[in-house]
Amino acid sequence: MASVWGASLAISVGLRRWGDLRPEPLQASWPVVMVVMLLPPLLMAGWLILSQAGMDHGRRESVDSDQETR
Repeated sequence: MASVWGASLAISVGLRRWGDLRPEPLQASWPVVMVVMLLPPLLMAGWLILSQAGMDHGRRESVDSDQETR
């Protein structure tokens, strides 16, 4: 979670400095727009699919909670 907030802060600071250096409107190309729009949802989908496939190395809770209480 901290890495996501840290990356967001770094991007925000970078864009702020870019705006200070170049006050004209930022013209983003289509590839940049598509990466910014599609990469985060694709990464999240991949993470969710891998975590459901058991790729989390045993860190999930047990499905059979009845045996844990005995």
